[in-house]
Amino acid sequence: MTKKLFVLTIAFAFIASLLAVSSFFPSRAAHAAYHGTPLSHTRVHQVHGPLIDRVNCGNRTDFFTIWNYNYRGKLCFANGGEIFTHIYNVDRICTGNNSGHIWYIDYNKQPHQTDLAYNTCYRYSGRMYDLTHIIINYQ
Repeated sequence: MTKKLFVLTIAFAFIASLLAVSSFFPSRAAHAAYHGTPLSHTRVHQVHGPLIDRVNCGNRTDFFTIWNYNYRGKLCFANGGEIFTHIYNVDRICTGNNSGHIWYIDYNKQPHQTDLAYNTCYRYSGRMYDLTHIIINYQ
């Protein structure tokens, strides 16, 4: 009986760990919206109230634009509001026709809050591990 209980406990722990890991990843449809950014590297969580819109970057320079993973990933946001995120290894942020605030965790696990000016680019290569919160000011 003890051996069966041990096997059941191990099986339950394995299934629970699979469920925990699978809940971390967004759906395939959500992943496709990130246009090539690796699945486990970018997550966006919406908040209550006015939300920032995730938009197709195209060739526009007026969007709030984030490059990550050595400029292999590119994410664009528009309109005033806020959003909680997990965008990893950010290289650069350009505010476009926006100003706002970001919160992030550096590679030493230290939190930071930064105000971002209108129509300005900021380089974060090697400093920003996880971009956790974005606010775009209303214009």
